[in-house]
Amino acid sequence: MTQKMGVRRSVHDLGVLLQKPACSGLAISFCEKQATLGTVCFRQFWLKNSSIYGGRGRRAENQPSILNFFHRMTVDAGCLEDHRKPAETFLLASLASEIRSNKAQQVFPDASLANWSSAYRCRKVAALDAQLRQSSGETMTSDDFYRHSRTVCELAEMSNNVIEEYLTLELQLFDGVLDDWIDEPETCKQLVNERWRDWMLMARRSSCKQVFKDVLNILSYESKAALHQCYSLLWIHLADAFADLEGSAFVRQFNRFWHCDHRIPTGVVQDMHLLHGHIFGLHPAFSMMIQTEVGGNIIANAIGHSFDSSAMRTFFAAAIVSLNFYMSDRIESRRLR
Repeated sequence: MTQKMGVRRSVHDLGVLLQKPACSGLAISFCEKQATLGTVCFRQFWLKNSSIYGGRGRRAENQPSILNFFHRMTVDAGCLEDHRKPAETFLLASLASEIRSNKAQQVFPDASLANWSSAYRCRKVAALDAQLRQSSGETMTSDDFYRHSRTVCELAEMSNNVIEEYLTLELQLFDGVLDDWIDEPETCKQLVNERWRDWMLMARRSSCKQVFKDVLNILSYESKAALHQCYSLLWIHLADAFADLEGSAFVRQFNRFWHCDHRIPTGVVQDMHLLHGHIFGLHPAFSMMIQTEVGGNIIANAIGHSFDSSAMRTFFAAAIVSLNFYMSDRIESRRLR
């Protein structure tokens, strides 16, 4: 099961699909195909990664609609008094086509490894399937998955110098725009993007301090993570819409599992992002996992279950195997360049 092949569709009016007037006029291009996960046959829907992220000089056709949807839903929900956090999310996400994408990989790797041939991809999927079979029976808690995934992806703790520089740049980036975000989102977005471009020019100078570059790398990944939050909100609603179209509760459960951000309750104000701001369906490690027979069965069994269930504990263990497999291939691919 892969997201490489499918029929391309366009929703010219997302408001009609979601039956929400606030979403009227939002257009989303998506792909679909008949898929099998475990013993369940269903119609799978997804957005192409290139339509979400884009890049410098590359247009991301779905990104404006994702951001506009987030803004409209936030305003529609009445989040006017406590709007600073969603404003930061929106404005950070708006930088996703401008970020240092190669540097963001140093914070949390998620790049596709290569344009593999079909035969080579099949061999890789078979190799991962074999590893998942060998590890069958292993389980892991959500907290352990959170910690192990940090270790596997070599997520580093910020030094005091980096934290200090980060807080300074964060204040500069959002200075004077958060309070205007509700009424003037495009103007605020333009101001933040201009500031970012100025920083990018500064980073190219030989006199630029390394700590400044390090913070830009962190903000580059945080921009992607913020875009994932906007994407996740969209899919909360798309999951319901596609489930209604298909008359299938499984479609709703799968899309919310695969395309939405998951958080670990902490008992404090800020919950932890299970995958550190990433989405299972957008990361190549799990795109490969879902193509395997063992991985597909594990995912199918986990869908709809709570984090502390045996099915989810099995999923977390298999997900770490898949993430390790991806990171090993990433190292090998870089060595062969």
